[in-house]
Amino acid sequence: MGIMTIGGVMKKKINVLGLDLDNYSVRESISMIDAYLNDKIMHVVGIVFMDLLILAGEDVKVKESIENLDMKIIGDKEILAVAGITRGFRVRETVENEFVIRFLEKLSHKKCTIFILCNTEEECQLFEKYLVQKFPSCIVAASYDIEKCKNDYDVVVNEINIIEPDVVFAALDSPARESFILEQKSKINARLWFELGRNIRTILTTKKVSVWFKDFINRGIFHRVVSKYKNEEK
Repeated sequence: MGIMTIGGVMKKKINVLGLDLDNYSVRESISMIDAYLNDKIMHVVGIVFMDLLILAGEDVKVKESIENLDMKIIGDKEILAVAGITRGFRVRETVENEFVIRFLEKLSHKKCTIFILCNTEEECQLFEKYLVQKFPSCIVAASYDIEKCKNDYDVVVNEINIIEPDVVFAALDSPARESFILEQKSKINARLWFELGRNIRTILTTKKVSVWFKDFINRGIFHRVVSKYKNEEK
């Protein structure tokens, strides 16, 4: 089966495990990002992977945080497959991680200021190194590792607001991830909050076998969760 369409037009929203996810092409998504960067309010965009959908079925806050994203980018081809999309350009774009690459190229071209927010200092340093090497025109204004704040998220918000960056790149684990999307959003002075999710592991790890193995495990769990969900829906 190819691209899911309605009357020959590609379906822009697909429902997976009770959550509506965006199925825009990369070109359409980047056009929306342009609009977000010119808006007066901060928008929140995130990449949704299998592991996050699995967690959403177990934790209502995780599910709510996904629902509150202004744009929900699909990060795994297996998610597309649940909606009947198994080939075509949307699968290629997803497998090749094309959205993140085009997004970073856009920020580099516009010379946007970036604030990096990760779980650890090592992740912050490695991600900044990656950006400087791959997208040298991106301006990394500051970075912060969530370990420093000891769950006092107001400290993090203050650090971000001192900079007032164009984009906050966040790669946080639960529950910090959900707290920022659900509770801290209105306090933050930035144009765009971008939740990298599992991409940070893919970018930073040198142990590709480890990443592959985790993905393999997640695929098995995800398929079981989807099968259970479909049976309960009958």
